[in-house]
Amino acid sequence: MEKAQRKADKRLRKADDDIEQLHRARKAFKRARYAAELVEPADSQMKSIARDAQEMQTLLGEHQDAVVTATFLATTSADEDIEAGSAFTYGVLMANELNRAAEIRASLRN
Repeated sequence: MEKAQRKADKRLRKADDDIEQLHRARKAFKRARYAAELVEPADSQMKSIARDAQEMQTLLGEHQDAVVTATFLATTSADEDIEAGSAFTYGVLMANELNRAAEIRASLRN
């Protein structure tokens, strides 16, 4: 469990603003959470460690969702068959997703 936690923390530190590295950190926190949940019956401290890992996993998952959604919206708005008004709406939605991802990255630096 300690190894999984160290790896997750290290990946998060090294990720900075790299989207792929943040996604890898999310998966590492998921593994750390599962490891803590396995050890929990023998060590009551693992409950809070598992909860903290799950919170980080959720936050990084929200970041990944925002990035994937923004990419989808960018691709969709570039479609030649889309109306100009719809393309604008997709652009606004994409900007919202990119802002959410940026807010999450900023919160990780604090």
